[in-house]
Amino acid sequence: MSVEKRRYERASFSIDVTIRRPSDGLRCRGRSIDLSAGGMGIYCERFFAPGEHLRLGLTLQTGTTPQSFELDAIVRRAEVRDAGAILGVEFERPLSAAQEPALYGALLRK
Repeated sequence: MSVEKRRYERASFSIDVTIRRPSDGLRCRGRSIDLSAGGMGIYCERFFAPGEHLRLGLTLQTGTTPQSFELDAIVRRAEVRDAGAILGVEFERPLSAAQEPALYGALLRK
């Protein structure tokens, strides 16, 4: 029996994500699976181990103006999948309506 550890409700959310490991600058591409105020599920082209710090870059189209975000995150869960990996990352600072209104709004539109 698994115990649900998440503090935030998740919403389906699919967007391209650029993943960078700050420790050595390694970059790869990914695609989000879901989003919560506390983190994100991502399918990416390479495996990152739990505990690794990552910087996530994404651009959200809001009306006619794209908004770019950079979010610092820690890998909490990782599994090899096909030619890549599924990551569960926790944001180092939860999303807020005040600091990331467009991205936070995506949670409200679920």
